[in-house]
Amino acid sequence: MSTKFPAPSDPSRRDFLVKAGTAGLAGTAIAGLTTIASGQVPAGLRSATPRDVQNLTGDGRRRRILLRGGVVLSLDPRVGDFEKADVLIDGKTIAQVAPTIAAGDAEVVDCAGTIVMPGFITTHNHQYESLQRAIIPDGLLAGAWPMETYGSVVQNIWTAGRIVEAGARGTPGRVIWDLGRVPYDPEDLYIAQLIANLGQISEGVTCGTDTSQANHSPAHTDAMIKGMIDSGRRVLFDYSNGTNRSDEGVPFEFPGAMNDTTKGIGRIAKTYFSSKDQLVTLGFAGGGGPAFQGANYTGWQLGRSFGAFINNHSVGNPMGIVTSAADQRNGNDWSDITFVHATRWQDNSVGQIGARST
Repeated sequence: MSTKFPAPSDPSRRDFLVKAGTAGLAGTAIAGLTTIASGQVPAGLRSATPRDVQNLTGDGRRRRILLRGGVVLSLDPRVGDFEKADVLIDGKTIAQVAPTIAAGDAEVVDCAGTIVMPGFITTHNHQYESLQRAIIPDGLLAGAWPMETYGSVVQNIWTAGRIVEAGARGTPGRVIWDLGRVPYDPEDLYIAQLIANLGQISEGVTCGTDTSQANHSPAHTDAMIKGMIDSGRRVLFDYSNGTNRSDEGVPFEFPGAMNDTTKGIGRIAKTYFSSKDQLVTLGFAGGGGPAFQGANYTGWQLGRSFGAFINNHSVGNPMGIVTSAADQRNGNDWSDITFVHATRWQDNSVGQIGARST
């Protein structure tokens, strides 16, 4: 017998998990957090086995998959939550959630002892950095070399392959160390994307945004996109800058130009992103100011011209967005824009942006 709990507007998610514990499942997960941390698996919970997920690959638009007998957290008050239920996936649609579903033509995954729920979503990541995990466990976020920081080690040494002193405002600083190349080859970026995406899928983070600050050449960009596609995860590829070594003979194409499909965002839009109805979609990190030096259009205009979502860093710089809001070329509909690292903004800056912010 399957029990459907009251609508989520009544109990909290914590209440649901406690109730689910009567079946010896999710309640054990709450009580056993310290057990999980120690490496022991709580009684009643298990991970999917290779047999459970065999053959679950291919064109998702043509598949019917039945998730059978799991504790279902729908996160939808219209559907409700179940102590035990089946979920039928028909192509890209969750077709039915019910205590028992008859679907003889569907591939069946035994979900007994597991929680079935929508995947988590990350709104910001630099997935190429997955290969550097724990490289500076005691490092700081900000600070110049010789301090070991995210900026000096991860960004300067392992991304750009050079360390540059801070220059006077508006002028480049002096290069104090240069590897002579970017550390990552395109193959490295492909592997990094697979590690990052598959690792997150295994933790239930099925959707995300990758601000890809390693677009050092067209080959680097292509490798990252292909890694995302091959992982099978739903990701927004936020096309971002890289290290420009064109003076050393390395081709560099970021950001591209309006009406140009031979380089930059125009090239990848034409090559990989013909539709928004696909697992990997196109974003753009260009800002609300000029798309590049001398451009008579903004980065947002450039990205939008190729159908990209806009995803901008806003680290301690609310005035950058306030200035963008004052530029009529950026329009009044900002529903396609996400601001990242906006935690240091002041209320008056947000107020200046008004209803256009997302």
